[in-house]
Order: sequence, then structure tokens, then C-alpha cells
Amino acid sequence: MRNEPNWLPLEAVLAVNRDAVFKTGENHRLRDRPLLESALRKPENHWSYGGEDDVVILAVQLLSGIAQNHCFEQGNKRTAFIAAVMFLKANGYNLTVPDGEVPLGRWIEMMITKGLTIEQFTDLIRPFVKPL
Repeated sequence: MRNEPNWLPLEAVLAVNRDAVFKTGENHRLRDRPLLESALRKPENHWSYGGEDDVVILAVQLLSGIAQNHCFEQGNKRTAFIAAVMFLKANGYNLTVPDGEVPLGRWIEMMITKGLTIEQFTDLIRPFVKPL
């Protein structure tokens, strides 16, 4: 039997958004709890029903779910990225992207606006994911 990944609880993602928007003086407001719950289930569904074991793919599913569902009033992409990094760490991996060398923010934006597929985005960040 496969070992189930460590999933992020909803409360942790709420705290991530609260912290992310606090730093910029924006409002912390959850616009749609069911959309956030759906975003958190996206990687779980890929694991449970799609047989997906690749932690990087699951992290990207989480990132895309939170960012695309636009669950929060502000800070959706920041929250999505931080949640994906937390998910990776909770499952024994670290995402380390050299400052200024990789247009990570642009890649995330392109994935959300469909300029990159989820698979293409996953391939771009995979070299920066290493075991802890």
C-alpha cells in the first residue's frame, strides 16, 4: 500500500493568506470556503483516484487549484505558491529557486492564464525541487 502524502489543512492555508496579505496591508478575507476546500482536494483527488505519487505534480495541483479558484479577496497567487512550498516540505522536499535567475512569478501567472499547461509548469520547476 502507498504512503499517503501529508496534506495541508485548511487552517494552515488560511494562516498563509493572513500572513501574506498582512505584510502588504491588504485585507484578509476568504471569499469562498467551498472553493478553497475544492482546491485543497485537487491534489488529494489526483492521489486517490488518479494514482499520482509524484509529490511535485501534487504540489503543482495544489498551487493551481488555490490560484485559479481565487478563494481569497487578495493574495491568491502568493498563498498558492507558499502552500505548495509547505506541501513539498511536509513531504520531504524543498523548492529552491535562485533569486532573479528564474522568472517563477511569470511562470505561475502563465500557468494561471493558460499560457503554460500544468505539465509544462511542473517540468519547469522540477529541477529546483530537491529532497530535504
